[in-house]
Formats: sequence, C-alpha cells, structure tokens
Amino acid sequence: MIRLLEITAPDRQVAPPVAATRTASLLEWSRITAQVASFCLNRRAAAAVRRRRPFVAPEDIALRHDLADEMQALLRGDAPVPLVEVRGALGALERPAPFRLEGPDLVHVAAVAEDLDAFRSHLLARRDDCPSWGEAAVEATVFSGLTGAIRRALDPGGRILDGASPLLARLRRDAVAQERSVRQEVGAAMSRARGSGWTTGEEVTLRGDRFCIPLRSGDSARLPGIVHDRSATGATLFVEPAQVVSLANALTETRLEIAAEEARIIFELNRAVEQASGPLRDSCRLMLLADEVRAGLRWSEAVGGRRCSLDPAGRLRIAGGRHPLLMEALGAAVCRGRGQAEPGKADCLAAGRD
Repeated sequence: MIRLLEITAPDRQVAPPVAATRTASLLEWSRITAQVASFCLNRRAAAAVRRRRPFVAPEDIALRHDLADEMQALLRGDAPVPLVEVRGALGALERPAPFRLEGPDLVHVAAVAEDLDAFRSHLLARRDDCPSWGEAAVEATVFSGLTGAIRRALDPGGRILDGASPLLARLRRDAVAQERSVRQEVGAAMSRARGSGWTTGEEVTLRGDRFCIPLRSGDSARLPGIVHDRSATGATLFVEPAQVVSLANALTETRLEIAAEEARIIFELNRAVEQASGPLRDSCRLMLLADEVRAGLRWSEAVGGRRCSLDPAGRLRIAGGRHPLLMEALGAAVCRGRGQAEPGKADCLAAGRD
C-alpha cells in the first residue's frame, strides 16, 4: 500500500473530539465540511470530507499542512492537476473476486488506469516541489501493460476486436466465408423454388440462426429439407434446404468456437484486472486524497481563508476573523471578529452583522 494512504487513513484518526458536542453544533461543523465538499470533483472525496472531524494530533495537522502547501504549488504550476472521477472504476474494482466485468466495464477501467498513470507522471515530474505527493507517486504502480492489453483486445465500445487473438481472427474470417457460402446456396434454392411458384415470399428468412425458404404448405414436399417453423395461418412452412444443412452446421460450429474464444479473452482480461486491482484501488484513493486537499484549498480561496498558527505559548490569536457560514448568509455585512484561545480553555469567537 502507498504509505501516504496509510498515514492519512480515517481509521488512524482516533484522537478524542476537539470540541464538545454543543460547541461543534454551534459552529455548525457539518455545514462547513459540506461547503468544502462542494469543491470536490469526486463524489467519494466529497463524502470523505463531509465525514471528517477536526484534526487534533500535531503530526496529523502538520502533514495536512504539508500536503496542502505542496498541492498549492502544483495548482500554481504550468499544467492543471489531472484529476478525474474514479467512482465507477473503483466500484468495479471493489467487487468480490472472481471479476466478471463485461467489455464496456473493462474499457472504462482501462481509461481510468490511463488517467491514473497520467496523474502519477504529473506528480513525478514535479517531485522537487511536492516531495510527499512525489514519493507517493514513486510507490504507485504503472498500468501501461494492463491498459495496453485491454486496448489491443477491445474497441472503445467494449467489443472484442478481430486482432484480440490469432485464433479469433482466423475463426471470424472462416465464419464470413462460410456464411457467404450458405447465403449463395440458399439463394440458389430460393430462386428455383420461386421460379416454380412454390414460395409465399420473395426473400430468404431466418428462423433462429438458420436460413429458410418460405414454402406453400402444399408444396413443401417438393423441396427436401428441415422444417423449422410455420406461419400463424399454417399456410407457409419455413424450410431449410437439405443442401444447406451441412454448410449451416459448419457455420454454427465456427460461431460456437468464436464464442468460446471471446469468452476466454474476456476471462483473461478480467484476471489481469483482478491481479492489478489492489494497486488500482490504491492509485484511485491517492487521487481521491488529492481531490480532498485541492477542495480544501479552493474553498479557502473562495472564503478568503488564512491558516492560523499558535504562538510559542500555545495561544491562538485571531484578528479579522469571519465565520464562513455567516459570510454565505450575510456577505460583506459580516463584521470581522477578534479573539484569543488559551491552552486548556474552550473559547468561542462570535461574529455577526456589521
């Protein structure tokens, strides 16, 4: 697992509450976190922000400050931080094994894996400015092998390409040639039957996957073959000509082989995704963490926030402070408050309309 994810995991935040329940209620902490969450790109990141409680351990606070400072440097860089929505892919990767993803799901996983590689490369290229994020990127896995395998096997819509395997390519060529032979043979039989006045229609029809000729019930014995269906009135029988049966059987066998090879290809791709699922989940969670940190910075910028720090005696002095919920409700009419928090004391700074 990526170490940064371990030290920022929610289950490590086991310190006691920073404020009494009543104080937290008065401060409307949940509404504050909801404001921050609104700046997240990912729904999962937003949910994590809304669940967050104030950090109280000095090492946790210092780490979050470092991550925010480094993210600020990234946001001021020459290219935007390449964050994407990972909820769909992460949901697929969290399913119990064995994986049974269909083609479109596999293509989606590949697309997100490519985005994760781009995110990793972005962090690595700026490692000097963001050592914590850069170290996490070093520990993250590269997924080019997995994405290449999926892209070579599936088209953008998730359909299996002819070139997914040499066997599949040959079988599909055989099926095209065999179907052409079946159509030619049944077309010739249709022409003879139509010329003799035995048919009730002008075209060959399909019954299941078999090519049939629509014959008058009284004339069906004139054309040897297999009866596959009849019309609702009983006036028409749909007959597969005898000379077509062996050709159609061969085509059916080829199609069954194609289906088996396609199933094998999807199975192998699922196995590859399953084997990479742990690193994929970690990289998704690293991106979610980056989304959380970026959201905090964007919110802080929106409300004109500034980082508070303690003086050597452990006191917190606030000058010109405004509550973001009052700012949201009253705008410029909110007065700026001033106050001081002493170590071991519970203090509250109040602000209202100017």
